[in-house]
Amino acid sequence: MTALDSHDLVDHNILFTKLSKYNISNFLLLCFASYLTNRQQRVRVNSSVSTFKNLKGAMPQGSWLGPLAFLVLIDDLSTGCPLHKYVDDTTLSELVQPKQLDTHILTYLADLFTWAALNGMEINTSKTKEMVLGRLANINLPLPNIASQTVERVTTYK
Repeated sequence: MTALDSHDLVDHNILFTKLSKYNISNFLLLCFASYLTNRQQRVRVNSSVSTFKNLKGAMPQGSWLGPLAFLVLIDDLSTGCPLHKYVDDTTLSELVQPKQLDTHILTYLADLFTWAALNGMEINTSKTKEMVLGRLANINLPLPNIASQTVERVTTYK
């Protein structure tokens, strides 16, 4: 089930708290804080240039530090089931025995929502999908609901 999708804002305080746990020197943390403070950005398309926009809580687009910062933010993501993290998408996996049909995916999703809230991120429920593989795919299982929305079941996902 793919569920994690960050929005464009990064809570810099959370980021620096997590960075400090990696024993990064205060000097480097201050340099990074300086890099993120009072940043402006604009877009150029051919000869057209937008006005500058202040970046409050955002990472400068196109920087190599943005993906690195996101990796630091999601490094402690854990839900009690196998996770597959790729950029801003996270896949939760669960092995369900066909005879028991005992699933804990809603608990894992709740853990994901809790983690996201504590880390200043949101779950994009419109991008959340469920894919059932194997013999269970032929059984009419109930669809999970998250945030008052029914999760779409798919047979393929990119």
